[in-house]
Amino acid sequence: MSCTSVYLLYKKPFEPIVRPKDNVAILSPQRRWFYGKVIYVEPIQPQTISLGKIPAADPSNYPTLAGTYTLKDMQIGKHEFAQYRLFILDDYMLEVYLPAAVSRFNLKSGPTRISVKTPNNFTEIYVYEDNVPTVKYYSTVFRDIDNARLVFYGYRYVVQPLTTPPSEYTVIPATGVAPISP
Repeated sequence: MSCTSVYLLYKKPFEPIVRPKDNVAILSPQRRWFYGKVIYVEPIQPQTISLGKIPAADPSNYPTLAGTYTLKDMQIGKHEFAQYRLFILDDYMLEVYLPAAVSRFNLKSGPTRISVKTPNNFTEIYVYEDNVPTVKYYSTVFRDIDNARLVFYGYRYVVQPLTTPPSEYTVIPATGVAPISP
């Protein structure tokens, strides 16, 4: 791991954002800060999730919403967070929500969608404990897709809770923030 990649989100090479003994601050979905010291890091090997069959897109409603899925396979333990990258294997688009009511990758007009054409380093998300993403997937081609697949992989961090905020820490963006309108 190079020193330049630590603490920098969304680098092209996929490396851990923090090291053991580093302090972190994680904003929970309940809008409370959790402070901790990383005591363990390990890689999570690629996992494939099948979203099932997606029907052909409807030209009058394009892209066509095909379904919603909660990524329960990404759940980790208490006082843990994970750094994941998503990779779409088939020709469809995906909106990511974390928590389930707040979209990720937002513009003022709404969420942007990832697809097979999205650069892999643009699909990085962070999961804290059991707060896993929900995705909405969209049909983008005018033929059925027999099996829409999504791969995720990353790093798992075990964190020792701290009772007071440390003087230095890395903020882990484990929850989305809706766009703020004027």
